[in-house]
Amino acid sequence: MPLELGNVLSFEREPWNDPAIRVEALESIYLITVQEAGLRAFWSVNGPCILQVGYEDEEDPQVMEAYELVAGSWQ
Repeated sequence: MPLELGNVLSFEREPWNDPAIRVEALESIYLITVQEAGLRAFWSVNGPCILQVGYEDEEDPQVMEAYELVAGSWQ
């Protein structure tokens, strides 16, 4: 994992309960993964596993759709 990304992910953060923010974040991940280099980087940080855990805990239907959009970009 790139040091810059690992450093950011290591900090404790307060959870956000706003589904719109989660949808926007997932749409951003989608835009990254539709590019070949972005998809390789996504896989290098174990992105699919991280998203699977998030999807399993998600309850909002719109956010779940956004997760599915991202998953569809690499299949």
